[in-house]
Amino acid sequence: MKRTRRLLIVCALACGLPAHAAPLGLLQAYEAARQHDPQLRAAQAERDASREQAVLGRAQLLPSVSAVYANSLNHTDLTDAAGATGTRQYRSTSASVQLRQPLYHPEGLAAWRQGQALSAAGEAQFAARQQDLVVRLFEAYAAVLYAQEQVALTRRQLDTLSQQQLVNQRLLSGGEGTRTELLETVAKQQLAQAQWIEAQDTLEHQRRLLAALTGLPPGEVPPLIDPMTPATAPVRTLEQWQAMAHDQNPVLHNLRLQLQASGEEVRRADSGHRPRLDLVASSGRSSSDTVSTYRQTQQANALGIQLNIPIYAGGAVSAASRQALARQDRAQAELDARTAEVVVEVERQHRLQLSSAQRIRALEQAVASSQLLVEATQKSVTGGVRTNLDVLNARDQLVQARRDLTQSRLAHLLAGLRLRLAAGVLDEDDLRATAGRFVAVNAP
Repeated sequence: MKRTRRLLIVCALACGLPAHAAPLGLLQAYEAARQHDPQLRAAQAERDASREQAVLGRAQLLPSVSAVYANSLNHTDLTDAAGATGTRQYRSTSASVQLRQPLYHPEGLAAWRQGQALSAAGEAQFAARQQDLVVRLFEAYAAVLYAQEQVALTRRQLDTLSQQQLVNQRLLSGGEGTRTELLETVAKQQLAQAQWIEAQDTLEHQRRLLAALTGLPPGEVPPLIDPMTPATAPVRTLEQWQAMAHDQNPVLHNLRLQLQASGEEVRRADSGHRPRLDLVASSGRSSSDTVSTYRQTQQANALGIQLNIPIYAGGAVSAASRQALARQDRAQAELDARTAEVVVEVERQHRLQLSSAQRIRALEQAVASSQLLVEATQKSVTGGVRTNLDVLNARDQLVQARRDLTQSRLAHLLAGLRLRLAAGVLDEDDLRATAGRFVAVNAP
């Protein structure tokens, strides 16, 4: 009876545990991030809001129609020339419709052009956020993969050291080894144990960060294809990449449009000194509107022009103009600063892509050499030429070379994406090409 109860408890716990999730592909993670990422959703909402700027600006030049209706109960005391006073209570009604069409409206014209610039700036900003998502996703994805590699390397190192410890104990028991060799192996094993625990914590943290970006349960990611041939030199020169960034970078395009909108704001402020001419058409009907029109109904239609000439506004117009000019200078300075940053970023990522490819080839040779060194050192120990500590150091060197190789491969892929991001030409095809560098996974 107790055995049956234990089996039921074990089955219940097993049913409650989540199944091992399949590896998460890069493209699958990207599609999930496009729907879930809070930063992209906020950028999309901001884009939708900026689109209305064009409508708001255009409305300044379109006709406006307004209607007014009033229905009042009046109580009036009337006193005639003889001093007699009487009371009159009556209801008055009035209704009117007015149409106003701007004919000369410099402020409205500037507002229309400003709205168009701000709407286009919102589109450019959203395009920048879309491209930025590709890089942010890959950074989180690569961090998970690198953390997985560290867990695997430290686990493998820990297993190897455990086997080495058994060998040292057997040799010590047989009188062929020394206690110093055993202590060296135990110290290395304890250090590897601490590194393995730290690597597991890092892996869990990186998985949570990726899950926060994609909205998917944290899980493993597939490894890189081995060997991963690094990309050749970029097909464009540094000068070509920088020229492309100047023309196509969406952040710079957004700032140029913001600068254009600032110029229109200056024109809007200056228009406070200019007159405004409108075409006005109205139609109204009133009944008992005043005491003198008691029990009379009036119908009035009017068509004409209205000229408004500003004379003095307490200095507000001049202050608004100076304020708009200062903001325009600020927008120009921000554009200049950002342009310089983009040029430097293009150069940095271009150089990093070239150097990382060379570093990958060097580290691949280092891994192969370190593997041979471990094997040779182990044989030398048998011949009495090398010591147990030499073997442990050779293995540490091999683990470090493999760790650096993985990091360089991921840095090479990331540099390619960041280079295209700075140039403003990063798209899903680039991410798809990068996903081809990972081991393929079956879509769920």
